[in-house]
Amino acid sequence: MIFSIFEHLGYRTTILTSDFLGASGYLPVLMALLLMGSNSVSAQEPLIRNVDILNTPYSEYSPAYYGDELVFVHQSPGGKINPLTRKPFYELFSSPVAGDRRKKKKRFKIELNSAYHEGPISFSKDRRQIFFTKTNAKNGVVVESETGEAKLKIYYAYMGQYSWEGIREIPINDDERNTMHPSLSADGNRIYFASDRETDGFGGFDLYFSEWIDGQWTQPINLGPEVNTSGNECYPYIHDSGRLFFSSDQRGGFGKMDLYTIDLSGRNWGKVYRLPPPYNSEADDFGMILSEDARSGYLSSNRAGGKGDDDIYEFSAPNGLSSFTGNPTREEELTVYDAATSSGVEQARVFLTEISGPGSLSLEARLMLNADNTYSLASADAATTAASERQFQTDRQGGVEIELKEGKSYRLLVHKTGYLPQALRFTYTSAGPSRPLQVVLNPGECMVVSGNIRSERDNEPVAGANLSFTPVGGCRLNTVQALTESDGFYFVCLPPECNYQLTTTRNGFLETRSAFNASTKVGTYQKFDLAMLSTPNASLVNLDMLPQQALIVLDNLQYRDDRYELNSEHLNELRLLSRLMQQHPALVIRLENHTETGGPDAYLYDMSQQRVREIRSFLINTGINENRIKATAHGTTDPRLDCGRSINCGEEEHRQNRRTIVRILSK
Repeated sequence: MIFSIFEHLGYRTTILTSDFLGASGYLPVLMALLLMGSNSVSAQEPLIRNVDILNTPYSEYSPAYYGDELVFVHQSPGGKINPLTRKPFYELFSSPVAGDRRKKKKRFKIELNSAYHEGPISFSKDRRQIFFTKTNAKNGVVVESETGEAKLKIYYAYMGQYSWEGIREIPINDDERNTMHPSLSADGNRIYFASDRETDGFGGFDLYFSEWIDGQWTQPINLGPEVNTSGNECYPYIHDSGRLFFSSDQRGGFGKMDLYTIDLSGRNWGKVYRLPPPYNSEADDFGMILSEDARSGYLSSNRAGGKGDDDIYEFSAPNGLSSFTGNPTREEELTVYDAATSSGVEQARVFLTEISGPGSLSLEARLMLNADNTYSLASADAATTAASERQFQTDRQGGVEIELKEGKSYRLLVHKTGYLPQALRFTYTSAGPSRPLQVVLNPGECMVVSGNIRSERDNEPVAGANLSFTPVGGCRLNTVQALTESDGFYFVCLPPECNYQLTTTRNGFLETRSAFNASTKVGTYQKFDLAMLSTPNASLVNLDMLPQQALIVLDNLQYRDDRYELNSEHLNELRLLSRLMQQHPALVIRLENHTETGGPDAYLYDMSQQRVREIRSFLINTGINENRIKATAHGTTDPRLDCGRSINCGEEEHRQNRRTIVRILSK
């Protein structure tokens, strides 16, 4: 494991053990200059492969170029055994960059290897100087800190006539703190490194730099909050272009440690970007270097399919990796409060999902013909598929740092046993989140159920599906309802006293029924996905196929406390309608609102007017020209069901009457 480089015979260290970072076991690191393989990178699809001729069942990682050789950290099967891990100590090995590496792989320089671990290294441009990570030791004996720990330091040597000479530590080290992972700039005047010194740090390990001025290294300078977080940043790598690459475990992402880059070449620094796959994986990825032209390089990873604990991979990028144009990422703090006490809720589970695909408009709105010759809105673009869910947990103050990308939309689901769950949906821009990242949890017990509803025909998300969880077996609680969002997502909080029957309905699809047992699942979080079968006559149609005066029915809008304000959690159909009007700039519509019956006609007509104005305002605020949206209120004058006269209506019947019609005026 990467951090086993910090385990030292007979001594404790605060960093190199797998316990320090979790089950994966090590702190990954920087990665190469740019990536490709996504819309956010300016290069062709990269090719990456395991350099299996170098790798063993042990660890190989953090290569560095040294002329026509590759110098890397290696656990040699024939090396001295560390009694703590029962594995060989880490040493520096070298191999030709090309040719038969197996025959020529050898220990790098005997004068640099010691009785303990040697770690990542950096060479000057002329290959006459070397900076490397090494255990703090004098005369072959480890020097302990005041806490009894063995610390890491950065050492320096220069090439003499025949060998490396003048081996000594550089003055930026601290006897009580770890100083490690050096990376020297192309001009040799700046060195970047990682350290856990607390005086000016932001978290565990931070990145620093020191400059060579007037023949000496200056006092280290923290790279600041643009780079460092409350977690661990380490393994910096500075490319000749001025781009810095590093690894962080506190920003969220693909694995436990992910790779990031920031442009430090100018007077004003750039923004931090996370590297996409295949450079980042679900495992740890680190220790990357690039050729001068940025068209090839090496990285280290313990991803699945490797030969050992950590392996070296090589990659090629035919068009180069000279610039990065992805969405910048930043950290924001989410705070979870107790509604009764206003104090922070610790150990709350936070589920974060990116719900927008590539580009600013990821939804494609389509129309589905219903049996009564009206139409419903549907989402028909795989780009709306939700990204992988990331999970976090709040600290003692109820806070947690989450990484967000500018120009993306997100959904948060927050849950803890003893509280009712809450969902939050927002967009993130350069100005920050579109709503405060604060969640208030009310005390209560339930079984949380969430999932995604998709069409079995084409695996597309089914937006606006109605889910009804009806108690069975004599349980007298009310039915719990939910609607799927534009990406097919839903969640409900089911009282634990009952068993339930789930009925899922949507125009154009066959009704589905499923069973749930909530009686033994108090405080749990359960995922349940469902595929819906299209009705035999259901078909997606294009807008140009619709006749004038065609009707699109919005059945699933909901309002706050049965008033006129829209419920922000149930706006899927309006988002799809807005997208439809953006796709078809000549489309002109009339909104026709109908209310439930059973109350005073004048009151309900006034509410109908307010509701249709609210819907119209929503569409205008999404960028639709107001001249394209007419509005009419019908109140109780045209019900689907004659409640109060021929029918005794419950909530379901009132819901059928409470609807909005979109009439096509011109297209």
